[in-house]
Amino acid sequence: MQQLTILEVSVWLPWVLWGITAAVWQLTAAAGWSLSRPALMAWLRAVVLSAVAFGLAITAGHPQTVMYVFYLSLAYTLFLGLNWPQQQARLQRLIWTVGTWFLMVLLGAMLAAAQLLPTLEFISYSVRTNLSYATVSTGLPLTELVTILYPGFFGGSPAYVGIVSLVLVGAALSLSWGQMAAGRTRPFGQVVFWSGAAMLSLLLAFGDNLFLYSFFYSFRFYRQIYSSN
Repeated sequence: MQQLTILEVSVWLPWVLWGITAAVWQLTAAAGWSLSRPALMAWLRAVVLSAVAFGLAITAGHPQTVMYVFYLSLAYTLFLGLNWPQQQARLQRLIWTVGTWFLMVLLGAMLAAAQLLPTLEFISYSVRTNLSYATVSTGLPLTELVTILYPGFFGGSPAYVGIVSLVLVGAALSLSWGQMAAGRTRPFGQVVFWSGAAMLSLLLAFGDNLFLYSFFYSFRFYRQIYSSN
């Protein structure tokens, strides 16, 4: 980890996702629209805890990583909405789940407003705003894929996550196939989602050495946030 602020933002991501999951679980347990008062309070507590984690991620001071938390939490929320266990209309599912996520983001941004607003102004004045695409698209060389299994092969190990993590990934993939064969699709769906998120993150880490980075860079909001760091 080259910048401590990246880690200080990233550590809040699991808490953000946990809060969203707990809030959505309350909705699915109550079948959506008919929340009892205890269930409503439990849902609100989960949203607030998730919002606090998101606000702390903002105040950690690395806007680019906050953007990743923002995107991944939204993607996971949509995944939860589309995999709602109750047999309800898809639009109703998405309204509840996306509404939960939006409230979390809004409350988190309000909690961090004392830093968020100056940060947004800082981005507009940053000298890095005018950096060329060639400068900001420099990613890892493709040879760094070796470091996933062999750390330090090229002197560094930016892609290495540890043997234990790789073993757990393999266990999740193998066990999920067993769950799928037994007719339990929800654990399999979780593994597919996180495998896809990991693969997308890995591909983006290689910058313009692969095709995907240029597509995401085409979004103006992405360029502004990236060039501020």
